[in-house]
Amino acid sequence: MNRHNETTGTDCRLFKTLDRFGRGTDSTVSEIEATDFSSQMLQFRMKAGAEFPIRLTASLEGGKAPIPPSQIFILGGNGGGVLELVFAFLRQQMDYGQLCILEEPLIGGYSALGRQISGVNIRKCHFNNLTTTDYELSILDSAEASPYIRSSGTKCQNSIKISIMIALIVLLPFWKLSELLERRRIK
Repeated sequence: MNRHNETTGTDCRLFKTLDRFGRGTDSTVSEIEATDFSSQMLQFRMKAGAEFPIRLTASLEGGKAPIPPSQIFILGGNGGGVLELVFAFLRQQMDYGQLCILEEPLIGGYSALGRQISGVNIRKCHFNNLTTTDYELSILDSAEASPYIRSSGTKCQNSIKISIMIALIVLLPFWKLSELLERRRIK
């Protein structure tokens, strides 16, 4: 502050609300957790909260694998919510680097001195060396489809039993009828 009560510092940050007494923040994303890693998919859940319209772009960066498409979320300023990030159709056993989040407010802002600011954004990366698993290992732990392993679940066994019962119910009357006809021929 100078002698005219003007801010002269270089403090540049986002606030979660639009008023000047809002809580300062380093990011509008408060929680990120990795929920599922498989041979062809990385899945995350993140909680984002802002009281103004904002665009969140999530991408995988810095790995040795080809870069998958980014996911873009636009929050309307109603306090945010929980977002599911799913990066599917990935290659197995590949390093995809880090999960990076780019946060871009969709409104204009003003500095403490009243100057208009546009193009403010925050970019943060989370996790390191995000790697998909081996296909053979992942099918043992998850419900991924496999052309090599046939399910031996109870549903399959029950369907075989039901098919046999239906066949017996349908064929049994014809078998009895053929026995009756044979007896009549013999007499």
